[in-house]
Parts: sequence; structure tokens; C-alpha cells
Amino acid sequence: MAPSKILTSGCPELPIEPQAVGTPLGILADAAYGTGEAPLANGDRIALYTDGLYEIINPSGEVFGPERLKISLARHRKRPGADLLQAVLKGSCRYAGDAVFSDDICAVIVAYMEENTLPLV
Repeated sequence: MAPSKILTSGCPELPIEPQAVGTPLGILADAAYGTGEAPLANGDRIALYTDGLYEIINPSGEVFGPERLKISLARHRKRPGADLLQAVLKGSCRYAGDAVFSDDICAVIVAYMEENTLPLV
């Protein structure tokens, strides 16, 4: 599993980059996983994705990489969740050009909303 990113509503940086290390989810029935905590404010979002999203290789043989993904997430972080994902995926596809994606891609944006607040779309 690739590291996730926490997109904060008030800060231009992506301050927390949890590192997922170990067996991917669902591979082994008895696998043990660690836990962690991160403070979230109302409106913060977590971007969860597989490594296929940043292991894209363009026709020149260059990998998109986690740093470009981080920049793309930061650039589009104020967009609603579905629009954010669409913008990031479009950017990845532009980078890949005519190259074929060699890995599966899964991405989800989760929003933290305090009680009695309107949800982000």
C-alpha cells in the first residue's frame, strides 16, 4: 500500500505523510497491522491510493513518482473530492502520454467533518 496524504483545509502544505509498510490489505487473513493517529480539523481530507497512481511511466521512461503526485494533490486540494481525484488522474494520464498503465490504480478521498457541519461534495 502506498503512503496516504492528509490534505488540510487551512495549510498549503501536506504536513503529515504516514508511511504504510507491510502486507497489503486483504492479502493474508491473519496479517497484523500497526495503527497511528493524526490530528484532523473540520474539512481536512485524507487521500488514500495504491502505488499504481504514482508508478506511471511516460514514453521517455520517467516515473511520475510520489513527489509529482504530492504536488498534484496540493495544487488541487481545495476542489471537491470527486473533482480533486479527476484532476489528479487527468494529470497522471497527461504525464503518461501514449504509454500504457502497467499497474492497477485505486484512489479514495475521505473527508473529516465535525458533527453538525455540511459535508464536502
